[in-house]
Amino acid sequence: MARRHPADDELARALTMLSAIEEATAHWLPPTAPVFPADGRDRDAVAGDEASTSPAGSAPAAAGLIEAIESAGSGASPLVRLVRRIDDAIGAIIARADDRKSLRSHEKLWRRLRFGSEVAERSRRDAALSDEMVAVLERAASLTAALARHRQVMKTHFALFESDLDRRLAQAKSMEGDSMSEAIGQLGDRQNLVEGLIRHEAACNGLYHKLGIEAERGIVVLRALAGSTPQSLADRFPADARHTLSPLLTLCEKNLLSMRDMNNRRHAVDDRFRHRFNRPSGRPASSALVSQQGVQTRQHTPDTVTDTGAVNADA
Repeated sequence: MARRHPADDELARALTMLSAIEEATAHWLPPTAPVFPADGRDRDAVAGDEASTSPAGSAPAAAGLIEAIESAGSGASPLVRLVRRIDDAIGAIIARADDRKSLRSHEKLWRRLRFGSEVAERSRRDAALSDEMVAVLERAASLTAALARHRQVMKTHFALFESDLDRRLAQAKSMEGDSMSEAIGQLGDRQNLVEGLIRHEAACNGLYHKLGIEAERGIVVLRALAGSTPQSLADRFPADARHTLSPLLTLCEKNLLSMRDMNNRRHAVDDRFRHRFNRPSGRPASSALVSQQGVQTRQHTPDTVTDTGAVNADA
């Protein structure tokens, strides 16, 4: 039985983390009943109605959800580790494909003993590196597709949370004196959750954008390794990965991707990635959801990315 690659385990943990955040956030989507009495009913009765539609212990669970959301963007997150692993793997393949770099020991021995021609040796090596690159790009495509779905789900959740918070604030401000202050004070967790979702969106955008530029780099190298091989690059991938990578594969087939252009854009992407994900992590996450992932909490500042297709390759 073939040994499972550590990157596949990392991918599984990353996908699990995204699903856990989606499920926990959906569990805490705002109820439809108004929080404060807008129809003349007793305030305690309204609070009781809402409590019946919400999970018990809302404050601790809300804090745990915020920690889980923050943890996804920490340097210890499986999401961030996998993206770094993909970056490193592509760089290592490029180094091994470059004759000016040091060859592996068995390649040196092969050349010294003059077994076969140098052309045959190069073809054999390039074929092996191509297979490695396809495996790396498949993982990149899997995480890219999962992040695309996750971003859409969380965008919908954020709109509901934000709308609910605006409604509650408007109701609170319609009160007077101590009642207004108390009502606004009760919205602290919801405000923190909305802010956490904004930071989470920025972190996911950064990861998605980094994956896009790495996928572009990998496909350019894969094309170079293929040389005059007649097989289409798209045929090297299973259906799901082919669908996710199709915009880049199409551009590559039309010779519209270049390593020089990609590298010029990649510098800016890498700078933003390091700035966001190489900061010291914040307080340890302590909620049950976060402890299952084994990651730490961290603070972020928002940034945005423009989507241009299944894989975003533009800076």
